[in-house]
Formats: sequence, structure tokens, C-alpha cells
Amino acid sequence: MFGGCGQAELSVDSLFFKFICGMHLVPETKMPPLQWMANAIGKDYAYVARVLRLTLLAPEIVHAVLTGTLPEGIGVENLRQSLPILWSEQKKLLNME
Repeated sequence: MFGGCGQAELSVDSLFFKFICGMHLVPETKMPPLQWMANAIGKDYAYVARVLRLTLLAPEIVHAVLTGTLPEGIGVENLRQSLPILWSEQKKLLNME
């Protein structure tokens, strides 16, 4: 799908990883990057926009997602809600202080 980003099995966590990598690999095209990415993975624009918001998460939260160490009761669905921009506020909201 996105060459150069590793070959992890496709799961929610690896899809998240591939989105982060993929944004750095969008070719120069007249197509908007989100639409290009949606086409590349066979999803619609809205899905890509929702998942792409996850790239704004605090590094500690990203690490917890990728290593499967999110606090108990916190899942990717929780991360799809509207989260604060400040990383410190994100971590506080997700009990990761």
C-alpha cells in the first residue's frame, strides 16, 4: 500500500501507522492528498479524514496505540472523539498523565 513504511499486518494500529507514513509519501498530483490516500486504501474521504485526525495525538498516546498499552477501557473508538489540541490535555483526558 505505502512502500517504505514497513510490512506490519493490517490492523487498526498498523493502519494508523500506515496513515502517518502515507502522508509523507503522497505523490505530487492534482488530486487532494486525502482523496489520493482514500483511493490508495479503498476507503472514502470521510474515513480518511477521521483517521488522519489521529496523527495529531501526543507522542505518548501514539506509542501506546502502536504498542497496545493504552489504559484499560481506552480504545481507538475513544480516540476518534474530538480531542483537545494540546498534548497535555489529551493525556489528562485519557488518564495518561
